Amino acid sequence: MRTRQLEFFLAVTTCGTFSGAATELGVSQPALSQAIASLEGRVGTALFVRSPHGVRLTKAGREFEVPARAALAALRDAADAARRADRIESGALEIACHSTLAIDPTATLVGRFHRNFSDVTVRVRDVPERDLTERELFDLGVDLAIVFGELAGPSTTTVPLPPLELAAVLPGPADRTTTLEEVIAHGLVTTPVDSASRIFLSRHLESAAVDEAVAVEVEYTEAILPLVINGAGAAIVPARHAAAAASLPGLTVCELVPRAELDVAIAMPTGTPTAAAAEFISLAEGASR
Repeated sequence: MRTRQLEFFLAVTTCGTFSGAATELGVSQPALSQAIASLEGRVGTALFVRSPHGVRLTKAGREFEVPARAALAALRDAADAARRADRIESGALEIACHSTLAIDPTATLVGRFHRNFSDVTVRVRDVPERDLTERELFDLGVDLAIVFGELAGPSTTTVPLPPLELAAVLPGPADRTTTLEEVIAHGLVTTPVDSASRIFLSRHLESAAVDEAVAVEVEYTEAILPLVINGAGAAIVPARHAAAAASLPGLTVCELVPRAELDVAIAMPTGTPTAAAAEFISLAEGASR
């Protein structure tokens, strides 16, 4: 059953004649009559009683009319929604990100996207800090993920973002600059061994030394700074996280020497991104220049 057939049926119902409906629709009467006959064949019964004075609905036709109008309206609404989504006038953008990246860069990029496309709802969900495969992205139902470059699976399509600068957070008073070796001497408050920050530390220091220095291993990144404040050890965190906590009593934010950074990327399932995702990526790339 085609949309055009429903349009023809409803036009005949409204006009009361095949000729009037054909004129209103801008089609020939034979073409309209053939379409109605085909529709009746598909339904399996006559929908109109035909007479020299016009047509009227059969009982079956009257029963068919209401759902036909509803179906046609729903099809038009669906087409309008698809066109609006393609023009990014509405709909939603689904994003996954590591919680460590929620402030920088996710919050900045989402804010920039919202200022440009305020009618699009953005939903951000957390994903663990571990390798993220294309299948997992698909199962999550997200348009894209903002992840550490180390953890973007090889099966995903990736767009690099500016690297994330790291800083050290130490308990109590300390110098404003420090080294990784000095940080681990305080005992580490850190995320699990397969997380991006642990991978970074193991790449720059002896893995055994890092493991031995771990004082508290915690999955919840939001717990890291409170643990440092309460004397559980020192931590390596994103520089913007550290800057936001610089005024809190009981800790000192230190610049790492040499400078320390983690690669960040947008990861997507292979294939053509949604219109909203494509615009988000374009804005992110523009901000990187």
